[in-house]
Amino acid sequence: MRKLTYYAVFEPTNDGAFGVYWPDLPGCTSYGNDFEHALNMATEALGVHIHSMEHDGDEVPQVSMPPFDEMPKDAIVVPVTIFPDIVNNIEDNRSVKTNITLPFWLREWANVSNINLSQTLQTTLRKMHREKDFDRSQSNGSCISESDYKVEQSLSVGESVVNYDPAVNK
Repeated sequence: MRKLTYYAVFEPTNDGAFGVYWPDLPGCTSYGNDFEHALNMATEALGVHIHSMEHDGDEVPQVSMPPFDEMPKDAIVVPVTIFPDIVNNIEDNRSVKTNITLPFWLREWANVSNINLSQTLQTTLRKMHREKDFDRSQSNGSCISESDYKVEQSLSVGESVVNYDPAVNK
């Protein structure tokens, strides 16, 4: 499993909090109410920053060794370690809120039928894309196009199937 360690600069504030930044990673910053909180937040910030860089195809810079130029004399340099594969799995599988547009009658039918629209959409999309056991690491993060698969115009819900014909229900 991959392991990355970058040196972070922890700058104390007057109230006991810490600001955190990485000289090797411009734009990656964090903050914590105390040292322990700052270290936890720094680990999360570093993981998300590296994940974003890799996801965007940016080159992840080499680690520089301390001491760093222009560092405040009361700052503390701390190694922060992440495991990118674990972070990638968490980030790629987190739930995100997505708005969808449905015909009123279909939404009402789903509500009356106690159908969880989020779960139904997830299940249907996974079926459409044959992603029941989808492993993003095998796809190199590439998107699967809709034209790669036959799209069925049906919605499976337990034992019942509702067929929706756009021509009939305009």
